[in-house]
Amino acid sequence: WVEQDIPNVPDSTLLRDISMTRDGREGWAVGTLYPGGSDLSFALHYFNGTWFQEDAGLPGGAEGVSIVAEGDAWAVGITSGTGPGYIADYRFDTE
Repeated sequence: WVEQDIPNVPDSTLLRDISMTRDGREGWAVGTLYPGGSDLSFALHYFNGTWFQEDAGLPGGAEGVSIVAEGDAWAVGITSGTGPGYIADYRFDTE
């Protein structure tokens, strides 16, 4: 294992899943940020050797992520401790 340099992650964050492209050029790590009792999604995006914190914009804590192609990732999560879940597709330009 080689620990990676990532942006400062708040103490109240739990990273739950990671997905990388086969060539290792792009990846996502997702989880949940717990500021004052609410569940907010948290995401880190890896691109060309560097991790960046991204505004996930998901409706609650992120539980899992999968990259299906470069520039196309899917996430799954829950909107609250007992609420409904969600599935979200995130497409972005990697050029």
